[in-house]
Amino acid sequence: MDEPSSSQAAPAAPEQTLAEKPGFEPFDVSKTEPYKPSKTFSLAKMILGCFNLGFAIIAFGLSLGLEISSQHNMGFSVGVIIVLVTAGLSIAWQLAELITIAARKSRRPIHPGAHIALHLIILVLCILVVLSTAWDLSYTMQDYTVDDQCDVSPYLNAYYEYCAYDTFPTQTAADKFFHMMEALVAVTVLMTISHFTLWIMACVEADRRRKYGRKAKVVYLVANQGSVDGRVYYTPISPPQGTVGTYPTETAV
Repeated sequence: MDEPSSSQAAPAAPEQTLAEKPGFEPFDVSKTEPYKPSKTFSLAKMILGCFNLGFAIIAFGLSLGLEISSQHNMGFSVGVIIVLVTAGLSIAWQLAELITIAARKSRRPIHPGAHIALHLIILVLCILVVLSTAWDLSYTMQDYTVDDQCDVSPYLNAYYEYCAYDTFPTQTAADKFFHMMEALVAVTVLMTISHFTLWIMACVEADRRRKYGRKAKVVYLVANQGSVDGRVYYTPISPPQGTVGTYPTETAV
């Protein structure tokens, strides 16, 4: 029997090709923006910081005035020395905060963690200042004397003897000293209140920043039935606007 010719041969079966697995489509998750406090909170903190800067400058000036004008050993008291250190530190820190805000394009202040540490240190110093200056004022007002034979300035006339501790050449000089000390105590109390408030605000901001950093965006997946191999594939889709979750991303299978 004759074999069929090549032209009469049965056509070859078409080669079956499987569809490409859809797999997972790339999904771009927008980067989470850094935490930004509200404008009201930032404005209140800046205004309070400016007031605090003014209190520190006044306290620094009063303590310098007592150091220079009072030569009856009051200038060497522990209270006035602590005032100089505390006011100087407060001025330097507040100026650093304002310069940082002005220098950054985003107007972001210094990290709240640094504020917590510095304001706590200054707050402790302010409490020591209030206690020491108030005690000095109370003690001096009870035991001071007036001696017109002494001179508070050792550079004017060597004939006069120097005033002893808690001794003034005139009642006017004593009143001036007491007024300056009263003003210093009042300003240091205001400094204590402002630094305590700024410390609380820094703690609140740090807590909000920590909670904001823990939030994670939820990725939603939609199931697509595979027509070739019967498998089920999940393709991520864009989450609704503003949808933010606090749980880690999970892929349902």
